[in-house]
Amino acid sequence: MWHLANFAELVDKVLGLEMGANDYMTKPFEIRELLVRIRVQLREKQTFSTPEESSLFKVGSLSIDRIKHKICFKGNPIELVKKEYDLLILLAESPEKVFSRDEILNKVWGYEVYPTTRTVDTHVMLLRQKIHNDLIETVRSVGYKFKPL
Repeated sequence: MWHLANFAELVDKVLGLEMGANDYMTKPFEIRELLVRIRVQLREKQTFSTPEESSLFKVGSLSIDRIKHKICFKGNPIELVKKEYDLLILLAESPEKVFSRDEILNKVWGYEVYPTTRTVDTHVMLLRQKIHNDLIETVRSVGYKFKPL
């Protein structure tokens, strides 16, 4: 017979996985199980892409080298600070996907940090000034999306 604690644990796992987690563990857990799960995740990551493929990608006229932490637009290097870089990576990895300001805050700044949504607007403005004004499109009342040029 199911107890309420078991049901709550199941709900936590399902929600975690549906929100994008690759795996989910509840406390208490065994260290051996954690290590095996980490190895499985690393093995899957290596199966899907080689380091060269995952470190360099191109979207339209924008090229990003993750290992060298370099951005080029139409062959010209662009200097970005860390949060600008992280924001650009998030948007460029999913061209045409609209990200809400809150979603951007959570993915770029993290759940522990709570800056205002104006922080996102400011960083988008700075990216537009440094790269190209039309590269990031504002979706009114929703957020931003990357438009490859």
